[in-house]
Amino acid sequence: MDLVAGVEASASAGVTEQAQNQPARCAARGIQGYVSVPTGYTPLSVLPILVDLAPPDVTPQQSSALLAACNEVSADRRCLSAPDPTRATARVRWLEGGNVAEVQAWVDGKWRSRRLLFAENDLVPERWRAAGLVVGSMFEPEAPAAPPEPAPPREEQTRPITRPEETDSKRYRLSLGGLGGNGLEDGTLRWGGFVRMAYQPTEFPLGVSATLSAAYRPVHEDISAQWLSATMGPVALWNATPNLGLEVGIELGQERFLVTLKPTDTDPEQSETRAYLTLSGHLMGRLLLGEHVGAIAGVGLATTPGQPVRIDGQQVAGNPRLSLTLRLGLHATF
Repeated sequence: MDLVAGVEASASAGVTEQAQNQPARCAARGIQGYVSVPTGYTPLSVLPILVDLAPPDVTPQQSSALLAACNEVSADRRCLSAPDPTRATARVRWLEGGNVAEVQAWVDGKWRSRRLLFAENDLVPERWRAAGLVVGSMFEPEAPAAPPEPAPPREEQTRPITRPEETDSKRYRLSLGGLGGNGLEDGTLRWGGFVRMAYQPTEFPLGVSATLSAAYRPVHEDISAQWLSATMGPVALWNATPNLGLEVGIELGQERFLVTLKPTDTDPEQSETRAYLTLSGHLMGRLLLGEHVGAIAGVGLATTPGQPVRIDGQQVAGNPRLSLTLRLGLHATF
């Protein structure tokens, strides 16, 4: 018995009146299960897809192309031309001169629609074939969505703790502290202090620094000495760890050297001042103690002309050509 005839026989033999009047609904239910009919009837899941084609002047070639394409897609059900529009479970309507195909399918108890748009140069047989493919695909159950792949385990990343000093916003370093080193050529020592400002304009570890230092050699054998210098030059700033850093600089500037001869019972106090260029360098280590404050320690080296100082034609002191000082202090970043 033909499958379509079997559907009609089933409907006339025992299907309810509502099912006879609305075969499209019966077929739609067949997608999901069985109609409540006597035992031995064909399950609706294998009933054909009855396609209503409009307009009525459809050529056999057009109808065959559509149904053949529908059968290519439909795995378990045959696609047939509906003998009666009221029994159709699918409809194909052509609009706008055949450039638009509206496909309707009775699925899950309701009509679902899709619209196909064709270009002017699309061939007519290809248009009907495309419509048939859409009809068959609308009755195919949708594949369940694949479960999302589990995300790969996140690797714990450890970031080194950086102090505010090491961030881009901390470009200035202000250092101040005390110094001590050789004084006059006689081997006596000088004591004093210094203040230095360093500026690092970029992340590259180079900047510029300016230093102001002062030192004093206490009176010894009726002679005292003072040094006051202002220098400026390039500086390299290197951070070994977030808490430890190194600073190396070379500076050029001027130094003022003052020697004072203590007054005696017969002679008043006398002094002699010299001013000259000096080239100095420093090597400092930095230890961060807090958010903006750290300790510094290092050495400084400076060169001078080394000319002796004379008062009333008598040499009273000699400034060493090379002076070495130890430096210790604090620094702040901002």
